[in-house]
Amino acid sequence: MTILQCFGNVYFKTLVSFFFIIGIQNNCFSQLINSNFGLRQKMGLSLNHEMSNGSFNGFDLQQHHTNVHAFLPLLIKVDTTTSKPKVAILKAEYTFRRTKNSFSENDLDPFPTNFYANSLALSFTHTIGYPFFLNYSARFTYSGDYGSYNPLHFTASTYLIYSVNKTLKIGAGLVFQQSGSDFPRFLFIPYVDWRINEDWFIDLTSPVRFLFGRNFGKQKVTQLALGSYLEFITRYAFNAQEINQVYESTDIAVGLDFRTQLHNKLYFNAFVGNNVYKHINFISEESDFITKSNLGLNVKVGLSLNLE
Repeated sequence: MTILQCFGNVYFKTLVSFFFIIGIQNNCFSQLINSNFGLRQKMGLSLNHEMSNGSFNGFDLQQHHTNVHAFLPLLIKVDTTTSKPKVAILKAEYTFRRTKNSFSENDLDPFPTNFYANSLALSFTHTIGYPFFLNYSARFTYSGDYGSYNPLHFTASTYLIYSVNKTLKIGAGLVFQQSGSDFPRFLFIPYVDWRINEDWFIDLTSPVRFLFGRNFGKQKVTQLALGSYLEFITRYAFNAQEINQVYESTDIAVGLDFRTQLHNKLYFNAFVGNNVYKHINFISEESDFITKSNLGLNVKVGLSLNLE
């Protein structure tokens, strides 16, 4: 048997085991790693479009981001046959992002009108001794005009999670962001995954999301929440006017997050909020330029196909 055949057999058995676990032990499984009744993506595809704007020194900027995400479990092992469950979950996420920039009141565009990024993230969660879990994640993003000026961006995080009971998990984590701006490289992030009851929940389970909301309907497939989305660093390397430069943007938006089931495993997602903080940093071989905007609309609309 060749190495590829061996890998294919192992991977196929992993997926079969994944669907077997979901079908046979769905309640226990969801209590361990799914706080919001299937509305959060763990395996599948999603497509969304985001629009945000802000006023800066010398120009107004409107940005359109189109994102394509693919989520895939590489290894899932969940043992819920005892009073002390054991979990080992390895997941991968691929993202393609296109950013289009529109400028106003500016004769010379400060950076390109189009950016492209490819991103691969890996995360691993495992039990270190029930009720304690550890989660590690790393993200590698290759973005810009794919020139020679360091277009690779790295992000990493780790969490220690304590399962208080079947409805509450708490913890804390450390996030590292590769950054050349004055935004902190290391961030301490709390972790809260609390299903207060069948309707209400609090979700602070990643460095880019906070949700406090409610599930609606008999099957709880509609969700409305007050949400905060943090895009700590969006980084692109490019060459402008024969000078190698790096563009970095930090966005924090607060608003209403809505999602509902359209048909079977197809969901509609929307977010309407305000950029309460937007920070753009230019790094070049000659000088650095930093500008901030505290105002700006942020809208996200998309579809997701949950295959879990």
